[in-house]
Amino acid sequence: MKFNEILLEIIKMKNLLTIFLLIIVQFAFGQSGSIQGTVTDEEGDSLMFANITLRKNDVINLKIQTDENGFYRFDHLEAGNYILEIKYVGYLTRKIVAVKVNENSTEFINLNLYLSLDFIPFFEIKFQPKYNPWNFTQSTTFSADEIQRSPIKN
Repeated sequence: MKFNEILLEIIKMKNLLTIFLLIIVQFAFGQSGSIQGTVTDEEGDSLMFANITLRKNDVINLKIQTDENGFYRFDHLEAGNYILEIKYVGYLTRKIVAVKVNENSTEFINLNLYLSLDFIPFFEIKFQPKYNPWNFTQSTTFSADEIQRSPIKN
């Protein structure tokens, strides 16, 4: 065999191996699903940077944040049931159980979060001036003569 023929055979085998690997990769990633959607508040406004945790069999698979439009997406998921947990500061945590992901499909899950009353801060502001002219805790007694001599007349 000549050198050129050997080189040609190596190139053919390399091309065959490349095609085989591409088919395997396509098969591996082609059999996956995805979950996507948006996170909004009760008025429909997008909640940017909300934290979303994806679990399968009580194991955390992925954690992501929504983008500036409240959009999120989990790609390349194995088929099966998942749990989505969504957290955002000042809002009630929401958990969606039994999100079913099928092969080669996308599940669309749009979520609304509601304000948490536990988060609303209460402040007590105390103001105590050095001199309060309206402080009536002290009393002064005036006699009838003192009242009559006062410069204010009714």
